[in-house]
Amino acid sequence: MVDSHDDRRFAKTGGDSANNADLNLRPPAKQPAHVVTLFTANNLIEDYCAIGDPMILEMKGKRLGTLFRGAKSETITTNITGKKTRLEVLPGTSFLIVDTPKDFTSAGFEFNSPMNVKFLYGGSVYAFKTAIMLVHTHPPVLALEYPNQEQRYNMRNNDRLPIVTPAIVYANGGSDGITGAVINLSATGALVGLKSAAEISAGKKLKISFVLPSGAEVSQIAAVVRNVSQQSGNYLLGTSFEKQDPVVDIFCTKLSNIMENLNTVTSDEVLGLGKSAEIEFMHKIGKVTVRGWKSGEHGFLLTDKPQGPMPPLTAGDQALIHEVHKGALNCMAVTYKGSLKKTDLCHFTFNDEAVVRPLRAGERFLCLIPATVNHAESRSEEKISCVIVNLGQGGLRFLTGTSLYAEMGDIMNISFHLGGIGFVTQQKIRLMRTSRHGSWFEYAAQSMEMNEENMQRLNSYFEFHKIWAVLGH
Repeated sequence: MVDSHDDRRFAKTGGDSANNADLNLRPPAKQPAHVVTLFTANNLIEDYCAIGDPMILEMKGKRLGTLFRGAKSETITTNITGKKTRLEVLPGTSFLIVDTPKDFTSAGFEFNSPMNVKFLYGGSVYAFKTAIMLVHTHPPVLALEYPNQEQRYNMRNNDRLPIVTPAIVYANGGSDGITGAVINLSATGALVGLKSAAEISAGKKLKISFVLPSGAEVSQIAAVVRNVSQQSGNYLLGTSFEKQDPVVDIFCTKLSNIMENLNTVTSDEVLGLGKSAEIEFMHKIGKVTVRGWKSGEHGFLLTDKPQGPMPPLTAGDQALIHEVHKGALNCMAVTYKGSLKKTDLCHFTFNDEAVVRPLRAGERFLCLIPATVNHAESRSEEKISCVIVNLGQGGLRFLTGTSLYAEMGDIMNISFHLGGIGFVTQQKIRLMRTSRHGSWFEYAAQSMEMNEENMQRLNSYFEFHKIWAVLGH
């Protein structure tokens, strides 16, 4: 992620669906939306979204969750009579790549269907209109038209913090609770997810119990349902608290300034989008530009066609991808599968999952989790407070208000609470990168020697997060 750029207009990428139509993002009465229209040629979506970040597709009254997988944006400077020159996205050759949602076919989504897309970044919601330009089965991805503008807005007076924790909801004065999740939280309300919401409607009163990522318990806080929606078979309740809870208040106050600074946190991606890498085939070296990828069992790599003195690839050919990242050479064995229609991208699969582990996988989640960290090899018991802002199976990123006086390669211990899922204690991590943003210090770290208890709790958190976090946009 990088800082946002100056606003500039860009051209539509084909079809009326990408026009400057109103996205209907108007807020409820008496709540300023703070809507800002951005011309995206200089506010590129891949500047905000990292590989694996969640997005919401909206069409025909239905909402489906997906994950961002890649993009290609080519720009051109256009001269306009009587006006200043402007940078525009080149029509037809620019697109976004997302995972095909599980309910895609049954939901009635189809080729060239117009839709809205939303995603969360730095405490704001971004939205744009687009259309489907490609439905591909191998790999299962959608190519979407690169939009010609986007809108950034915040419909709440209090920013909602992205926490995901198990919750119990007591409705209609009953003593039997319904299990669900708190998906995001502010001092004045919460978004609650439930598998079933029978007889719960706007105006209903309920009570919510949950554990904050700080470990503090919130017991049966009284709330009023403001709206109910349904996504992918789950119900989302927008609620407002009848009175502010001091425990929630303190938690939100401490973390709100972190939320405001998330857009300064840098990316730790290997195979960064738009970056050049070497491809080795039959002892010849060429160049490719990375356009998207996914790690894991069904992982893939999408690139532009190789350039340079190497033989043409045919389906089944094996090659090596070389990339230097943070001073380390990453070498990944891949198999060429073919070219994706319309986008003309080369599709590769990874031959060995072991070499893919440095990638920032889809299982890396935006979060705000208070934690403590200390040097593993120090005899001092002093622990420094920090906030984890990005958590995955292989590592994490965290911010501190004071320097750890640590260098790349140092071993640390970190402890943190996963809300109602439990406590991860004294997890060893190796620092991979350090940087500073104003008064904040950022650290990226790799997990080490994870014991079974910590692994089980983290896996439970990831599975829970996959279900609910994508619905919170």
